[in-house]
Amino acid sequence: MPPNRLAESEALNRALTDLRALAHTDRGVLEAIACGPAAIPALRDILWACEPSGLFTPRCAAVEALAALGAEDVLIEFLAAPHEIVDPVARAGTEAVMDRAARALMRCQDPRLPVLLRRLAETRLLPGAIEWLGAHGRIEALSCLIQALGDDVARPSAIAALQDLGAAAIPALWRACADPAPDRDHETDTSRRRRRAALTILRDIDADAATAPIGMLKRLADDGDFGIATTALCLQLDTDDPPNRPAMIRRLIRALERTDVVLTYDIEACLKRHADLVRPLLAEAEHVVTASEAKMQHRVLGRLAARLGGEPR
Repeated sequence: MPPNRLAESEALNRALTDLRALAHTDRGVLEAIACGPAAIPALRDILWACEPSGLFTPRCAAVEALAALGAEDVLIEFLAAPHEIVDPVARAGTEAVMDRAARALMRCQDPRLPVLLRRLAETRLLPGAIEWLGAHGRIEALSCLIQALGDDVARPSAIAALQDLGAAAIPALWRACADPAPDRDHETDTSRRRRRAALTILRDIDADAATAPIGMLKRLADDGDFGIATTALCLQLDTDDPPNRPAMIRRLIRALERTDVVLTYDIEACLKRHADLVRPLLAEAEHVVTASEAKMQHRVLGRLAARLGGEPR
């Protein structure tokens, strides 16, 4: 073997050894990239080597190197394969690699990707596929993006994707808010999470009563799910006619006694926007309660008064 070819072979072997070693993976990626296109076949082998242990770090490193070398076809081929793996640990590892591959193709405009990544978003809820669909404005993927809101792992990516779609997603998000599954009397936790997230997105992309179907916010404000009802009430307070606002403010003040940290912050921020209306109602909020309830209420109302710029009672 000519000396230069021998040196190239040794450099590639060293790169692959480092790439497989968890302590030197980053160095291995850089060394593999430095080897140029000659490294692609070996990197492809690592990409496809499913470890029974579920270890996926070297495979993800191979994805990074392949993307840097412009080997999009190799990554698309990998994503398009069925990957029917029975063992749950090995399957989880492969799906992590698939997710990394989808993210690595974020700037790729290959015409095969919209259909392929939509299928992966629907069947595997891959966050990387979901993010790609949102970043590339794929309106036809709205239904699977909204369904992904119910999954704890995929939700952050689905929220980002739907926010990227902006106003185009608003009608579908309103429909999702009013669609408990399988029905209102037997709604699953997944459905509740999906509807809460949809309503939060609507709030964050400046959707209001003007974009909601007639009567939608009023119905959601009476929803059986406390989080949905409270968020809808905040939206309604920001957009409804002034004569209706005192009753809504009273409900929100009472809601503060039973909310979590995130919802408490949202309610207080909403009430602060209507501080002139809220201040006169704070005194009215004190009513006859048990000693333990009185202590909690004093703390809640005191914090709210402080946020409004007043003093705790």
